[in-house]
Amino acid sequence: MKKLVSLALAVSFALVSVGCGKQKQGSARESAAESPIASTSVVEVYEQGQIAWNVDENGQLLVRVQDGVGADTTRKASGTIEWNEGDAVKSAKLSFDEQSNALVAQGPVPKDDLNEIRYALVYEGEPVIGSLHVPRAGTAALHVEAEAAAKVDVTSAVAPHGGVVQIVGEDRVEIVADDDSDEVRVYLLDASWKPIVVGDRKITLAIGGAKPQVIVLVPGESGAYCVGHWHVVGQPPRVTVMIKRPGVTHVAIVGWHPGAKIVMAGGPRVKVKVKGVHWSGNGGPTTMVKIDVKEHGHGPKGKMKIKFK
Repeated sequence: MKKLVSLALAVSFALVSVGCGKQKQGSARESAAESPIASTSVVEVYEQGQIAWNVDENGQLLVRVQDGVGADTTRKASGTIEWNEGDAVKSAKLSFDEQSNALVAQGPVPKDDLNEIRYALVYEGEPVIGSLHVPRAGTAALHVEAEAAAKVDVTSAVAPHGGVVQIVGEDRVEIVADDDSDEVRVYLLDASWKPIVVGDRKITLAIGGAKPQVIVLVPGESGAYCVGHWHVVGQPPRVTVMIKRPGVTHVAIVGWHPGAKIVMAGGPRVKVKVKGVHWSGNGGPTTMVKIDVKEHGHGPKGKMKIKFK
């Protein structure tokens, strides 16, 4: 038997995708002029407050910071961003800009299907270290496609392997991780939430937070799933899924939708459930086992109850 970590989220699921066509997005400063917090921002919550990130298709970053009671403390904050260019590590300073009332920096132009930006901020006297994973068109693309994905009904979703179900482009996927071996699998599901073959899809997972990871999955047995290994201690603060097929790439933040805030610290994050699961040979249906152990009195005898589902 293997223990499985089932990545079940408290927030509703949403679709985030980036097609092969490129939408025209305004610069970060133009977005800032329209709203106190740009509508294209991804908001992260920390113990000190929250950080609203906006990354445009040209690599310009705009950041706004609030304290624990919602007051704007952007002017008091400072920080840097960092990214890789080949074997070199590049960095830029986040500087306060009077016009946009935000911290701004010129970061890397998002040339890849999934782009990692690491950050180190200081606000409210405390350091905050984390990372972002954005598609080519930046955070605006996440919002545009997530709004479209909200039309997909996942309330009837049943994860056949006890994992979490996420809509990614036209695909329905299930993510499930083995707590013993650090193995993580992604299954493709049909409209009835039954597993189907992966086909020509290439799947990548990105873990956000202070210790970011990017895991390129490989096809599993008979193409029934994609598999890889991650090194995640406890609950991952953010999981981003990328599915690539010829001519189109889709990206989703698991369990996120526009208007939601991603809790990175100081509150509930990804819920973890441990279940015993027997993997069938082709990665199909599994046998769920529930074990309850009850002690009676102070003697050595106990009572064990096993249920098969």
